[in-house]
Amino acid sequence: MGTDVTWTFLPSSNHDLEFLSRTRKQGARLNEEQSVLVALYEDHLDCLEEEAEAAWQKSID
Repeated sequence: MGTDVTWTFLPSSNHDLEFLSRTRKQGARLNEEQSVLVALYEDHLDCLEEEAEAAWQKSID
């Protein structure tokens, strides 16, 4: 049974973006603006993770 929820608020903080990201992964639908903001947020997190991994790798080399 899937989640049939549509969130309509625009996120105003990283907490909101994290919430929307998690709920989208659980099957909730986001509106277009939310989807764009969440995608940008997730891309930013990926970049931060890659930078942290590169810094860690450099520190042990």
